[in-house]
Order: sequence, then structure tokens, then C-alpha cells
Amino acid sequence: MGGPITVQRTNAGAQISLTVLGNSTLTATNFTIQGTAANEAVFRNEVPGNTVSFSGDLTIGTGGLVDLAGAGVGGTISIAGNYSNAGPTEATLDETFGTLRFNGLGSQSISTTGFQEVMTNLSLNKASGSLTLNAPVAVGGVLTLTTGLVNTTATELLTMRAGSSVSGGSDNSYVNGPMEKIGNTNFSFPVGKGGEYRPCGVSSISGSVTDAFRAEYFPISAAVWGSTGDPTLHHVSTCEYWTIDRSVGTPNAVVSLTWEAPASCGVTNLPDLRVARWDDTALPAPGTWRDRGNGGAVGTFASGTIPTAAVQSLFNATTTAWTLASITQSNPLPITLLEFNAKPEGTVVRVEWATASERDNALFTVERSRDGVVFETVTEVPGAGTSNALQTYTEIDLAPHAGLSYYRLRQTDVDGTSTVSNMVAVMFGELHERPLVIFGDGTNWTAVHRFSAGSTYEIMDMTGRRILGGNTLMDGRTDFYGLVLSRGAYVFRVTDGEHVESQRFVY
Repeated sequence: MGGPITVQRTNAGAQISLTVLGNSTLTATNFTIQGTAANEAVFRNEVPGNTVSFSGDLTIGTGGLVDLAGAGVGGTISIAGNYSNAGPTEATLDETFGTLRFNGLGSQSISTTGFQEVMTNLSLNKASGSLTLNAPVAVGGVLTLTTGLVNTTATELLTMRAGSSVSGGSDNSYVNGPMEKIGNTNFSFPVGKGGEYRPCGVSSISGSVTDAFRAEYFPISAAVWGSTGDPTLHHVSTCEYWTIDRSVGTPNAVVSLTWEAPASCGVTNLPDLRVARWDDTALPAPGTWRDRGNGGAVGTFASGTIPTAAVQSLFNATTTAWTLASITQSNPLPITLLEFNAKPEGTVVRVEWATASERDNALFTVERSRDGVVFETVTEVPGAGTSNALQTYTEIDLAPHAGLSYYRLRQTDVDGTSTVSNMVAVMFGELHERPLVIFGDGTNWTAVHRFSAGSTYEIMDMTGRRILGGNTLMDGRTDFYGLVLSRGAYVFRVTDGEHVESQRFVY
């Protein structure tokens, strides 16, 4: 047909139908079927060998029925336009063993009068554009992702029923938004966003066939949830995170995440890689990243998969965020500051930093503060945009404050969002004039003093018991990275053999 086909019963009466017999081809622009009562107008395409293609919309009106049910393998309809079902329930599409294939060049959509549409097989093979769900859709057979995105929301949700599966998935074809999987079989969610296919998965599920998980991917910093983490974690990704939640029941499962260069900002050490879960029940802070282990990361630095070390039984009451993390400075998942340092140099303060990777990085801002609370801008430096190569930066503060100052680095993305580094203390002035100061945040602490490199230091508890000690590595300053102590009061003491100074601090 060079134009539309309409199958319509305008007055109550016997059923009117259009049936595509075996070995047939039917093409048209728009297709509409409707009647005055249930199943008064029927379109049957039950034979898998047929070719049925509509270059426009497929509309099921009131009283219409589209029958794709076959014996083991049903019929297929290719749609280049929109799919709309105005029937009272999903039963107006008899989808058993059938397939709806969306292959239009532009934007397409699925709409109903509010009910969840059910399809056995849903296939995307679009040269351009995406398929947007304007109503919830359930797939009971196979979701085939060749080319094209499926746009979903929390209410217009794509649900994979128990026993269903996914074929395909790539940067050109994924679920752009949340999706749900029902059942207790292993499943990989073909999710992504922003042109990146970033699947995640659940396996070893302990739950019933009616339980369900929901997942979505976000190509933004996991730091939007928080920056604190377990002492075992060196850092978490500032490039991406996933939400993986229970949506029905209380199933438990091993959670798996994936990485891919450059979207994941670099994986360089598989054994040190970890899965981290945001725990919003942590006290006294509002939340923290929990180390969920490495259950056997497999792949290359370019791509791979990492499962949690054990079945996960703790999920938040609302949304549970998951991301990649590392127990060392390896795996530059964030815009990794391999180093950030500020130190006096004559009449100026030199500020240096290096990154292992950057993503959508617009600029760096060097900031300075007298009290560690109120900061002022020293200078701004353009970022490298997106890079997986080592980048080094050096700037000079020509007018540093006398005495103790604090420096930090602010990184700003092209979308305006920003994150800040830990503070670095600088004592500007003569070494012999410096008072002993020790301060810290989490497991990173710094002692600023008037002793030269090679002096002896020790940390003692309040009973005088020596906890740790060593020699200072630079003049006027000693840094502690990954310092893990029990909560309480301690004394830092430093001596050069002639002079001794000590300072109490609370960890």
C-alpha cells in the first residue's frame, strides 16, 4: 500500500479482520485498527515468515486487537513511526511469541492509556533517533538492542519479566534511564547514558521469582552523594555511578559493575579495584562509601567487569548508589590528583599538581585561606578537557600570606559543577619562627613545624605509649597519608636532638 491502512468496525456487529497469510509481505504507511466493542476489529500476523512493515504509526483503537501469537514463534511487525494502544488493557496486543521491531529514522514512542504494555520480544534497529516510552512496558522474551536508545523514566519504566533476556547492547544502543528485572536469575542491565553503554548486573540472587531489582547509570561524579569512605578506600570515581535497588521484595545478590576507557577515567590496577556502595545510614555523618570488595575483576585496562566480594544484603531504604573505587592511588577513576602540593620558595609559594586523567575538565582554581574556612582565588588555570594522559601543572602565588595559610585546588567541569581537593598547609616565613601545628581530615594529616629534614618524630597516646614514629622527610613539615588511629587524643612530638616540641591533637 502506498498509503495508510485502516481496519475499522463503525457499527456493532460481526468481527472484521485482516489476516496476513504465510509467505506474505504487507507494507503500508500508517496502520489503524478499531471497533465499537472489544475485539470487533482484528489484525492477525501469526506466521514468522511474513514481512509486515509500516513506515508510519501503528495505532490500536478502542475495540481493536493485534494478534501476533504463533506456535512457538510468532509474527513480527516493523514500525518506523509511533506505537499507540488506546485499548482498555494490554490484552489488545496478543503478543505471545511475537516481535515488535522499531526501525524508524527519527524519534519514536510507545504510548497507552495508562496501563503497562506487554511485549514478548522488543527489537531496536534504528539508523537514528531513539524510542521513548510514554507508558510502562514489560518484555517477557528478548530485548534486542542493535542500534537506537530506549528512553525511560521512573514511571515510564522498562521491565524485563522473569525468564526474559537481552541481546546486543553498545554505545549506540542501550536503555537510557531506569529499568527493572523481575526474577531470581542472573541478569546484566543494558543501561547507559550520554553516548556510553555502561552495563551493571546482579547474580547469585537469593529471592523469589516475583522479586525485582531496578538499575540506572549516571555519567557524573559519585561525589554528589558524598566524599567520605571506609578507611580501606583511597578514592571513589568522580566520573560515574549506578543506582541498583530492590524494587520488589527483599532479594540479595552479588552486584557487578563494569569499566570502559575513557568513560571510566582509567583502570590501571585490577587487584586494587573495588566496588563501593553509598550507605546513607552511616552515623554520625549523613553517609559514607562502603568497601564491598573485589570478587574477581576480569578484563583489561580498556574494559572489564568487577563483582562484589560477597552477596549483598544491605540496600538503602530509598536509592542505593554504587561506583568503582580503589584501595590505592592506582586506578585513576576520578580526575585523579596524583599529587597536589604547595611550598614556600623564596619570596613566593609554588603550587604544583598532576592528574592521571581528566574528563570534561574546564578549569582549575588555586584557592588560599588564612583559616581553612574562607578561601580566596589565587589563579585560574584551563583544564585539559578530556584526557587519559599524565598532565602536570605549576603555578606561583606571588603574594602569599605571612604565617600559616591553607591551599586547595578547585576543579570545575564544563557544566559548571566543581569539586575541591584536600587542603595543604603552608607556613610562610623563617623556619625558626614556625609554631608546631598538626591538623587533618579523615586519614590524611599534616604537621607543620620548625624542624629540618631528618628530625625524629613520634605519635603517642595519652598514656605515653608510642604508636608510630620515623624521620621527617622535608624541612618544616611532615605529612601522614592513610593514618588510621582509634578515636581519641594523641600527642605528636618532634626533635632534632637539641630541641623538642610536642602538640596534642584529637583524631
